[in-house]
Amino acid sequence: MNELQQRLTEDLSIARSLAEEGRNAPLVGGIFYVVWGLAIFACLIFNWAVVSGALAAAPWSIPAAWFAGMGAAHVYSRVAGARLRTLPGAEAIGNAVSGAVWRSVGLFLGLFAVTLFAALFQAPTSIFGGAAADGRQFGAAFSIFLPVSFGAYGVALAATAEAAKSPLLKRFSLLSFIVMAAALALIGRPAQFIVGAAGILLVSVLPGAIMMRRAVAPRNG
Repeated sequence: MNELQQRLTEDLSIARSLAEEGRNAPLVGGIFYVVWGLAIFACLIFNWAVVSGALAAAPWSIPAAWFAGMGAAHVYSRVAGARLRTLPGAEAIGNAVSGAVWRSVGLFLGLFAVTLFAALFQAPTSIFGGAAADGRQFGAAFSIFLPVSFGAYGVALAATAEAAKSPLLKRFSLLSFIVMAAALALIGRPAQFIVGAAGILLVSVLPGAIMMRRAVAPRNG
């Protein structure tokens, strides 16, 4: 009986060690944060340049730039994702939850954007004061989409932070909500896109770069 109890104790100890090792595994998805963050940053700057008049471009170039930028980021992510799945710790709880949450956020925002884009062609022109062709509807609708996006980022970062036990990501989650509020306060103004561009660097590119560095270095503590 004593021998059996000893074996059970050893097995439980091993199981706890494996669980702790999985929980402490570094997040390996930093490249996604950087790639998507840079793609969104570029699109936001282009968006600002067109709506502010700094760049002479047709209104339809805005949705075209977004679909092109997001499409390129998606293709790159698929390629990078196949490689990341082979890394040590890729199946740990933090990485598993992070992947599931961000896939859900991406699906939500993608469907939101595509449905909104399609619906604007059917919406009465009186809603935004112009026809879809003159770009006013797209500009007005995207002013809502931007803060919604940062709100979704904040939720995803909070969930990832909790699963990975990362105080740093919790702070980035709070920062994302602050950017969401700032973007909402600037609704309908070109400055909103500048705030969004700065925000995406802070809550996506920066944490992504930190995660990439930690993924290739020994984890301390």
